[in-house]
Parts: sequence; structure tokens; C-alpha cells
Amino acid sequence: MKKIFTTPLVQFLFFGALIFLGYYWLNPSQNNEETIVIDDNQFNRIVSIFQKQWNRNPSEEELNDLLQARINEEVLYREALKMGLDKNDEIVKRRLSQKFEFLTTDMANLNEPTKDDIQKFYIENKEKYQVDPTFSYAQIFIDIDKRKNVMNYARSVKKSIEGKEITPELLEEYSDPFPIVLYIENVSKSEIINRMGDDFYDKIKSLEIDKWSDPIQSSFGLHLVYPTDIIKVAEPDLNTIYNVLKRDYLYDYQANINKKLLNEYKNNYTVKVIVSDSVIPQDMINKLEGDGK
Repeated sequence: MKKIFTTPLVQFLFFGALIFLGYYWLNPSQNNEETIVIDDNQFNRIVSIFQKQWNRNPSEEELNDLLQARINEEVLYREALKMGLDKNDEIVKRRLSQKFEFLTTDMANLNEPTKDDIQKFYIENKEKYQVDPTFSYAQIFIDIDKRKNVMNYARSVKKSIEGKEITPELLEEYSDPFPIVLYIENVSKSEIINRMGDDFYDKIKSLEIDKWSDPIQSSFGLHLVYPTDIIKVAEPDLNTIYNVLKRDYLYDYQANINKKLLNEYKNNYTVKVIVSDSVIPQDMINKLEGDGK
């Protein structure tokens, strides 16, 4: 027995085992199945990848999203392993977590929505499927930089033109130079917002037809607006957009399943953010760690 113990191979194995046990005694495992650790190496790698892609440091919000994505990926990866999705598969962690998400897609597709489900979804999201009205209007532009007491001037112009026939000559006579045509036909909501801004659209959408408005502010200056036509398109028929609604319904349903499962699985793990030099705000750390159990 003594002779066996003195052989080099046995001594190597013995002292190797002592070193192995000593390491784990001095360094209790932080990578056990129920704990997710974000350490310096992982943090620096995440930030480095972002820097290479965008040539700048991530903002606080972006950093939070990056760290949250790393935690989410690890949670889904471990759950995928528990389900044996890694068997005979050489795909890396990201692919395993994606594979798990693909399962939830199948779960969503198995839940074939009824017509009542689609109708309820449409009612709850009706604004997404509305067809914007179109507008036709004449306008007189008043350059703020060229006029003193510009509001009084605009009101005096309005008083002068009320009751007169709307002609190109009238518009040009009273309007300051303007880079956009003074009479616009069948322009959509999005076009108006892109050209003139949200506030301008909010004002003109409720104007009376064939009546000059009070001065309206845009990103260019002041405008007197004379709507000649507002075509409010009827709501789309449910049957004509049924397939689009069904697609969007299933997409939302799957997203909700993913979110619910992820939150449930997070409760099985303890998240630890161990990064030196306080490079992550403490409230962000508290939130990341608080998402676990």
C-alpha cells in the first residue's frame, strides 16, 4: 500500500485532487444551476462588442438592455438544457435559447384564434388599422422673422381675405415666400406631419371646410389655412384584413407567451452582478438582480 502511494502517478492524482477540492472550498461555486452571474469578463465583453459595432459606449438604457438580454439568454439556455434540447446538437448557447423560443411559436400556432378573438383584437388595436384621411387646403404663409406683431398681422390678413374667391393670385399676393405650394390636394396625415409637424396636423384635422382658420404655427412659421376637402375614409371591413389581423394576433400571442414563460423561469434563478469599479449604476444592478427570485 505504501509502495503504491509513493508512485509518481498516484501522488500526482492525490495532490491534484487536494488542489481541486481546495479551490472549490475557497471559491464557492457561483455558477450553480440556480445562480446567474454577470462578472467583469462578461460585462467587458458585452460592452466591447457594442463599441466595435457602434464606435461608442452604450448609454445607460442601452447598457441595461444589453445586460438584461444576457440574463434572458442564460435563463432560456438553461431551461433548454433541462428539456434536453442540446442532445446531439452542436449549436451554441444563443441557438439553444432561440430553439426554446421557437417552441413557444409552435404553442402560439396551436392556439388557432376564433373569429371572436380576431374581432376583439381588432377593437383593442383599431388605430393601427385605420386608413388616414386626406386633406386638400389652401394656405397663406406668414414669415415670423419678417413681421413685427406677427399675430396681429396674421389676423389683419385673415380679415382682408375673408369672403374673397380662393385663387392662386390671392394666395401669392398675401403670402410670404414659401418653399411648399400654397394649394395642396389630397395630402395624407403622414405627409402633413413630415412636412409641417404634429402640432400643425392636430390643428387642421378639425377645421371647418371652406372657412379660413385662425393663425396656425408650423415648423416654418404661421399659416392661415382654408380647407377645401377632408376625405375621411371608412373603417376597413374586418373580412378584408382578416389574414393580417390573424398574423398580428398570433405574433402578439407568441410574444406574451415568451414574456410569461421567461418571467416564470427567472423566478428559478438568482442573478448576481459582480462588476468592479461601480461602472454600472446601483439602481440598474438592483433591478437586474431583482428580476430573479
